[in-house]
Amino acid sequence: MEFGFQFYGLPIPDMELPMGAMFKIGYDIVPYKKNLIFSIQPYVGGGLFVQKTLKGGGTDYDFEYKYKYTMGAWELGIAPKLYYPLAEDELYVYLANEFSFMNMYAQTWDNDKAPVRRSNNYMDFYYTCKIGVLVKRWKQNAAFWIGYTTLDLAETINKNRPREISAYRNEKPGICFGASLCW
Repeated sequence: MEFGFQFYGLPIPDMELPMGAMFKIGYDIVPYKKNLIFSIQPYVGGGLFVQKTLKGGGTDYDFEYKYKYTMGAWELGIAPKLYYPLAEDELYVYLANEFSFMNMYAQTWDNDKAPVRRSNNYMDFYYTCKIGVLVKRWKQNAAFWIGYTTLDLAETINKNRPREISAYRNEKPGICFGASLCW
């Protein structure tokens, strides 16, 4: 059993990338119990995404954060993993390929005058490639990783968009990282 947090995006001020966090629960199915070489993990998860933009004046105190959108999501996926031992039965490097379906619910604020738009997108597919370290030293194992995701939030955000509002184009968090505890 594995419980973990996954973070999407980086807080780079000028790029206005979407950021998010997901909580995941999965179970690693290991075919060869003696040697940890390969596993398959089905998992479910849920979380939130947000993008906000900085609006303000010339002083440090004259600014405000304005949300462009907030989004709730849940996902279902499978992740085959390959392991390579660095220290005998204590430390592993692994490569995970996650194939996920995500259902997203968005609230979008296009400008100050338009009312909030709500949209729902049914099961978008995305892929995530991760490289990580698994430490099997304690009673609970710990894993830390970084990766890249093809997740694109633009389709959900652009649903129900009025014609006078320009489309959102680059809503890809790209980088993701996280940690998990395994039993």
